[in-house]
Amino acid sequence: MVEQAAEAAEAAQREAAAWKDKLSQTTNRIAQLEQRVFALESENKKLTRALVREVGEDVPLSKVLDESGAGEWKGRREQIIALRDQVKQLKVAAGQAPAETKQEAAAKGVINKISKERNQEMERVSTELSATRAELEALRQKYEGAMSRRKILEGELSGLKAKVSVVLEKANMDDKLIAALRAELAALRKGQAPTAGGLPSRPGGAAARAGSGSNSTPADEEDLWRELGSLRRKVAEQEEQIDRQEAIIHALQQRTSASSTPSGRPGSNGRPASGGRGSAWDGAAEQQIRLLEVENIRLGELVSLLQRKLETYEDAR
Repeated sequence: MVEQAAEAAEAAQREAAAWKDKLSQTTNRIAQLEQRVFALESENKKLTRALVREVGEDVPLSKVLDESGAGEWKGRREQIIALRDQVKQLKVAAGQAPAETKQEAAAKGVINKISKERNQEMERVSTELSATRAELEALRQKYEGAMSRRKILEGELSGLKAKVSVVLEKANMDDKLIAALRAELAALRKGQAPTAGGLPSRPGGAAARAGSGSNSTPADEEDLWRELGSLRRKVAEQEEQIDRQEAIIHALQQRTSASSTPSGRPGSNGRPASGGRGSAWDGAAEQQIRLLEVENIRLGELVSLLQRKLETYEDAR
């Protein structure tokens, strides 16, 4: 019971506080409304005095404010305008040109000034529009040039990728050939020729033929000479290929150095090459030079192996 009574007392206190807050808010609102009413009454009195001065004391305000009779009553401004129109009409009917009043002259001056300002603004906007169109055309041409350069660079990149794939494939084949030649050279040094496809080699190999002397037949000698000729041709072909690739590397290096100079690449009429295209071309040329140098190293190694094999055959002969 005590707890219930305490809870009821707390609820009553909370409710009383809420009603007290509401009372305070209502009191403040009433005070604000009273101030607003006082301000409106004061403004109403001022407007009434101004209206009486405007329409005159002999005109009742109820007639002016009555909506039903508002169309019959005209204010002083409306009467002045109507009278001015009548005067103009009478002067025109009498054949007299209406004199221009000060207000009309001032209004005409303002209109002329506004018209002049608008014409100047129109000229300025037209000039800006022409400049913007010219800039747009220049940007369009630059965009088309950039797209053309992009297509050219994409074509060059595709060609370089194809060349790289060919070089990589050739390098793989050269690795296999070098491995086979090394195996054959090792077998020759041990005194036995390597077998191909599971078939036995010529009896004793080249070293055995050289050691047997009188046992070598004319057919063996012919095979030996044929192999020696084939090896010499391979060595000559590889050396020619190395020379060609060294010439290509030299030309690419010269072209890269020429493109890196301030005058630009040859054929550009002394103008420096564009940054994106020049850097992309230099990177592609350097990559091609590195690939050719690696291939030359592999070919040099292959030539040295072929030369050693040739020397081994000649020693065996």
